[in-house]
Amino acid sequence: MTRKYFPIFISIVLILLSSLSIFGLILQSTNTLDTNVAITLREQPGTNQASIGQIEPGEEFSTLESQNGWLYIETIQQETGWIPEWQLNNLNITDDQSIAGQAITNAVLFAENSVSSIALETIPEASYFPINYESDGWAQIEFSGRVGFVRSSQIKILSRDEVPEEELEKQQVSRESEQSEPEEETTVNENTVIMRQSNQAFLEEPDLNSTILYTPDMYEEFQFISSTENDHGEFYLVANRNGNRGYIESRVVSFATDSLNHVSDTGVTSMSDAVIVIDAGHGGSDPGAVSQDENTYEKNVTLSTSIFLQEYLEAMGATVIQVRSSDTDVSLAERAQISNDNEADAFISLHYDAGYDPTYSGTTTYYYHQDDYDLAQTVNNHLEGLPLESLGVMYGNFQVTRENNRPALLLELGYMSNQNDLSYIRSEEYQRAVAEAIANGIREHIEQ
Repeated sequence: MTRKYFPIFISIVLILLSSLSIFGLILQSTNTLDTNVAITLREQPGTNQASIGQIEPGEEFSTLESQNGWLYIETIQQETGWIPEWQLNNLNITDDQSIAGQAITNAVLFAENSVSSIALETIPEASYFPINYESDGWAQIEFSGRVGFVRSSQIKILSRDEVPEEELEKQQVSRESEQSEPEEETTVNENTVIMRQSNQAFLEEPDLNSTILYTPDMYEEFQFISSTENDHGEFYLVANRNGNRGYIESRVVSFATDSLNHVSDTGVTSMSDAVIVIDAGHGGSDPGAVSQDENTYEKNVTLSTSIFLQEYLEAMGATVIQVRSSDTDVSLAERAQISNDNEADAFISLHYDAGYDPTYSGTTTYYYHQDDYDLAQTVNNHLEGLPLESLGVMYGNFQVTRENNRPALLLELGYMSNQNDLSYIRSEEYQRAVAEAIANGIREHIEQ
């Protein structure tokens, strides 16, 4: 009996193994990324999850798993991670952080990402709405002034650029209507915190590795509750407009009252009438960044650069005030106050950067007050001609610019932690080139 049925048993096993092998081959089929832009590879299936790399257009990858509209893949470099299948199917989506949705049926807006949570309202079919993030079968959206969750299977995910402008305006009107209090319409709340950078995180805990609850909109407002500092930096505990509490990094936000006394237009149109305050970063007991060989201190190269900048500005006819002209201690509050007291037409704080990664390189132009963006852009345009790459204009929460009521910038002019950058930073030729570029940028801004 055993011999009679043994071949049949073997046959069944072989058939099962063949089926599993075929299934495995199908699941791990090789594909080519057929998009015009790179797609972000994420640690978990969600646009609010940590980015661990990118797949470039034309790059091959193998699909290992599929889950709620997300693919777990392996690149030809043997990196693994998750990408959204909906982005592969829509070539208009160039960034998974700037997405919107359209209901393909009447959809329920839930308070949480669970069908057992409170149903806030029904979203009519064909309605548009911005998506804060999409994760593993759920999208957190904004609709009629409310933030809630809708099942991804009930919506079509689009690029925000695909949404008709009037539809986004409807949502903006709904949001403003929800927030408005006519009796206090012109009052600026001193506890209002405003998001000033895109693609930042609303965190569950004051920890950069904490769960990301959602990605706030640029200029989204929060109610400040308290602050805390730890090894990851300073965080604000805040509440959003729906009362949901979370943490945001202090470096990417500002208080609504910070710019109330800021002067956006000094009225000066000639360099001969301009007062420029130059702030050589650090000094005295504060060396700033130090080169790896400990031969170059940031406080010294900022001072020498400030002297060259003074020469160029004075040659253009400007009155120049140096925050420090020697190796002395000057507090951050004093630096801003010097600018305010002298009614500066421009305040320029000079710095040289450092980073934990020795490959970091280039210059960055930081502004704080929104009215200073044009000055930042103009100066940065001139810095783009330097030997080191310009990393562009960025918002930065620095005391010397935050507490400055006059047009103010903070410039990082190269990385002392990068050996190539350092070779330029140490040279008088580069420092003079930096100074000349800054001076030309200031003159263009003032005389335009």
